[in-house]
Amino acid sequence: MARTSTSGLSPSAPSACSRRTRSRPSPSASGALDAATDAIIEELSPEFPDREREIRAAARSHTKKIVRKRIVEEGIRIDGRGPADIRPLSAEVGLLPTAHGSALFQRGDTRC
Repeated sequence: MARTSTSGLSPSAPSACSRRTRSRPSPSASGALDAATDAIIEELSPEFPDREREIRAAARSHTKKIVRKRIVEEGIRIDGRGPADIRPLSAEVGLLPTAHGSALFQRGDTRC
């Protein structure tokens, strides 16, 4: 019997991996997510040989759904913020005197 989605698989591993409370994934959370993805690939590979890329994409999509569901139902984002919490925002211009249009934009841990 062929599966058409990952919804029949146990959501516990991807769900547990998505419960980090920092803006950057810890090595253990990232490793756990990789291990969960590898377990899903191992389970589905006999049914879908030579389709590892598609299985990996489906597992990633499933993990995203779990994270989004937590945000909506529990009100907790993956970095621990609530739905109304805003990351600090700052911007500076003219950082490099010789470069035209130099600037630094920072939102939380993201810098551009």
